[in-house]
Amino acid sequence: MKKFLIVFITVMFSASLFAGCANQRDRSSASSDKTGFNAQYIRAAYSSGVNQSNITVISSKNDFDQFFPGHMSRMNGGSDNNIHEKYTDNFFTDNFLVIVRLIENSGSNRHEVKSVSENGEIVINRLLPQIGTSDMAAWNIIIELNNEFNTRQFQTVIVDVGL
Repeated sequence: MKKFLIVFITVMFSASLFAGCANQRDRSSASSDKTGFNAQYIRAAYSSGVNQSNITVISSKNDFDQFFPGHMSRMNGGSDNNIHEKYTDNFFTDNFLVIVRLIENSGSNRHEVKSVSENGEIVINRLLPQIGTSDMAAWNIIIELNNEFNTRQFQTVIVDVGL
């Protein structure tokens, strides 16, 4: 029993060290991204007339005000409640938005923007649980970028990641 306890403690200690190193590596790669971005994930009601994936670039308060009335009624969740307060003329002085709309065949699927490269490639991990649901879902991924970003043309690369 004593030998089992020593082996168990050693394994658990090693695992916690490895997990800590993995977390640190993830954080440092995100903070060293040259493009620097912030992403929000807003679930929306599924609408059959919407393409599988589309990208919209919004570079002014006027563009924002024209885009969101048609989409706001389909959005769910907390962060959309103050979205008009956040994206003001002042925000668009130094920044712009890239909105990626994705349609999922399961409401259980989630997303994580991994990177936005200088050539406009947006890498998004599609986080797939082992067991999903049969409801369709749409997601609006709002990516905030600084105006110093050189391109306004974007394409997505979706990487499936099993959970």
